[in-house]
Amino acid sequence: MLEYSASELGINLTLSPFRTLRLMRVFKLIKGNVQLSLLIETIIRTVYNLTTFAMLLLLMVFVFTLIGMQLFAGKIKLNLDGSFLLDKYG
Repeated sequence: MLEYSASELGINLTLSPFRTLRLMRVFKLIKGNVQLSLLIETIIRTVYNLTTFAMLLLLMVFVFTLIGMQLFAGKIKLNLDGSFLLDKYG
């Protein structure tokens, strides 16, 4: 069923044994070279840390968005020409 739906989209999901063997050569190369495996390990750790940082950054943006909506709710109005009008007293 997955192959059928993928074939409708024009995606080929079948893997030939030769493609699998080519992929295994890459893993063998990484396993054999200590410096390359250390580099791959460092990249994986860095990506993990970046995702954690990105999630914290998105959380902070969300919180400050909520604070801004509470502080400026109804105080900023859009004029017809596209400029903003800040209501200081309302």
